[in-house]
Amino acid sequence: MNLQPHQQRVVEERERVSGDLAKLLSFLLTPTFGGLPAVERNLLSSQAHHMSCYVAVLDERIALWMQDA
Repeated sequence: MNLQPHQQRVVEERERVSGDLAKLLSFLLTPTFGGLPAVERNLLSSQAHHMSCYVAVLDERIALWMQDA
């Protein structure tokens, strides 16, 4: 499928954010994370949640383009 330049940027952004999210989720399972102050743990957990939502939106956009192809 040939993507428009802006669509290709969205696909690349999704890959980058998804990779960053995977790293963050792995970190959330470490003893280092558990040793952080509660406020930092809460913020990192919130960040992971919002990154997950962002990836989901990008997935929906990409899926729409695939339907149109």
